[in-house]
Amino acid sequence: MRKWVFVLISLTALSSGFAGPGSAHNRATSDQLQKCLLECYGVDSAISDQIMEKFSPLLEKQEYDPVIESFIEESNKLHLYSTPPSSSGLSFPPFHPVLYENDYLRISWAVTKSGQQEPLLVHPWKTLMVVVRPSQFYSVGENGDSFEDFWPIGTYLLDPSPDRFSCKNIGHEEYNGIVFEIKTSSCFQ
Repeated sequence: MRKWVFVLISLTALSSGFAGPGSAHNRATSDQLQKCLLECYGVDSAISDQIMEKFSPLLEKQEYDPVIESFIEESNKLHLYSTPPSSSGLSFPPFHPVLYENDYLRISWAVTKSGQQEPLLVHPWKTLMVVVRPSQFYSVGENGDSFEDFWPIGTYLLDPSPDRFSCKNIGHEEYNGIVFEIKTSSCFQ
C-alpha cells in the first residue's frame, strides 16, 4: 500500500468573513503571495500572475488565509536555489499542464475531472502542493494495491516516492491543485 509521508497544514482557524477582490486584506495577502512566488521560486511577473490566478479561489475568502500563510512559510523553508538540482538522469514527464519549469523546479496546474483516470505516475521529487478544489480519489499501484483518499483544501508537503500509482477522481467535483515539484531531492538518487 502506498504511504504518502506528508504534512497537512490545515485550516485551524476558520472565519466566515469574505474579503472581496478590492479589499485591503485581499491586497495584502495577494502581495505576500506574489512576493513569495517571485523570491522563493524565481518566476517572472507573467508566470507569477498566471499562478496567482490559480490561487484566486483561496484569495477571495479570509477563511483560506491559513492555507496561503502555510504555503508561504513552507516555501521559505525550501531554500530552493541553495541545493543543486537532482542528477538522476531520469525524465519524469508531467501529466498536468506545466506553468513553469527550470532545472530546480516544476510548477504544474493539476486538474482531474470527476470520473477522470490518470495514468500511472511517479512523484520523484519533494512536492509542495496547494489543493484549491478538493476531491476524493481511488488509487491503484503498479503492484495492485489500492486505496481511497480525500484531498481537502490545504497545503501539503509530500516526500519523494518511487511508487507508481494511477488515480481516479471518484468525487463529484473537479479536483484542482497547484503543484510545486522541487527537483533538488529525488527518491532515485
